[in-house]
Amino acid sequence: FVLLLLLQSLLLLPLPTHSMSKAPKPLPKNLIVGYTTSKAETLASLQKVTEAIQNGVNVVIWSFIHLTTTTAATTTVKKPVIQGGPNLKNLKTYIQKLHQMGYEDTIHLAAFGGWNGPHLDTTFSPDEMYQAWVEYNENGVFDGFDWDLEGQDNVNGSTNVFTIEVLHAMGEMSRLAKLDGCIVSMAPAQSYLDMSTRSFSRRVNLTPHEDDWHPEFPYHGANVYAYLLAKWGEYMDFICVQFYEGYSHANYQITKQNVAPSTYIYDYVSQLKKKHHQGQGQGQGQGQGQAGYLVNFESDADLNTPNQFVNVPLDKLVIGLANGWAVGSDKFLYMDPRDIGVAYAKLEEDLDASSSSSLSLRGFMFWVIEEEGANDVHLASALNDILGVRRRSISSADAYQQDKEM
Repeated sequence: FVLLLLLQSLLLLPLPTHSMSKAPKPLPKNLIVGYTTSKAETLASLQKVTEAIQNGVNVVIWSFIHLTTTTAATTTVKKPVIQGGPNLKNLKTYIQKLHQMGYEDTIHLAAFGGWNGPHLDTTFSPDEMYQAWVEYNENGVFDGFDWDLEGQDNVNGSTNVFTIEVLHAMGEMSRLAKLDGCIVSMAPAQSYLDMSTRSFSRRVNLTPHEDDWHPEFPYHGANVYAYLLAKWGEYMDFICVQFYEGYSHANYQITKQNVAPSTYIYDYVSQLKKKHHQGQGQGQGQGQGQAGYLVNFESDADLNTPNQFVNVPLDKLVIGLANGWAVGSDKFLYMDPRDIGVAYAKLEEDLDASSSSSLSLRGFMFWVIEEEGANDVHLASALNDILGVRRRSISSADAYQQDKEM
C-alpha cells in the first residue's frame, strides 16, 4: 500500500520541460573553427567539410537555423520550432562516419542567425525557445549552438536593432544550454564587441566610428554583444570576433593606417591581455581591480544596466578570418596565413617568457569551408600548421572517398 502511494505521488510530479543534464563534450585546447553552409543533402556534398576536418578544423558550425512558430494540427496553440540547417538524419550518419575515421573529438554546433536572418520570436519565453532547441536536437546530433544574430540589408529593417527581449532570450537560452551540458559560442562582428570604444548601442545600422572610414556604410554596431558577455559571459565557451566584418576596424588599421597584419593581431591580443590583467592588480585609477574594457551601458536608459567592465578571456578568444573569397576585396579583410603565424609565434614567445599557464588565445575561425581552395587559399591546413591541431594536413586528392548518396 505504501509503495502504491509512492508511485501515485511520483506520477503527480511535474515533468521536466527540457532534457536532463549531461557531461559536456570537452573542447580541444586549441580551436580551428570552420563555418559551413552545407545542407548535408548527400555524403558526396560533404566532401569539403571532410577535407576541412582532416586538414585541421576541430569545430564545425552548421549555418543557419532559425526559430519560428507553428500551430499543432490538433490545437490552436502556437509553439516555437526550429527550422533550417542541415538534414539531421544525414548529418547524424555523417558524424558517425567521422567517428569511425577517428574524428570523434570534432565539435558540431548549429548557428542561429546569419546576415539577413531573423532574430528570436520573443512572444515565447526563453524556456519555451530552449525547449524548441531540445526537441530539434533530440537525437543529439549537435554538441550545442552558436549565436550569430546580425543585421540586414534594409537599413531600417527590424533586425538592425536588437531588442532587450532578444538579448535576454539569447542569454537565458545559453544558461539553460550550459545546464544541459551543451557547448555555447558566439560570433560577433568586430564592431558588435569592440574594445576600441566605450560606446554602446543595440542598433547595428551605425557607421564606423572612425571619421575617415566609409561613412557611407551604415552596418556597424557598438558593443551589442558586450551586453551578453556582461550578464551571461560565464555561459559562453568561446567567442569568435569577426575581423572580416564589412569595413571592420581591423581592416581600417591594416589598410588605412598601414599597420602590419601580424602587428595588429599581436597588439589586439596583447591589449585584451593587459585589460584582463588590470583585474589582477591593485591601484586607485579607474579600471584598477576590474578586468576588461569599460562599456557605457547607461547610454541606453531602457537597458537599466550600469556602466561596467566587460572581459573577453583569452582562453575564450577566437579570431575570425575570411579565407580565399576575400582576396583582393577592399570591403572584407583577408589576412595572409604567414602573418597570422608570425603573430601567433610572438604571442607564444610572450607566454613562454611569463609564469602564466594560460593560452595566448583559444584559436582561429574562418568563414567559410565551402570556399576552401578559392584563390589557392587553404586556411584549414595553414592554421593547422600554426596550431598543430591535427597530426598532419592533407590535400584534396588524399581526402576521404565518400559515398555518392546517403
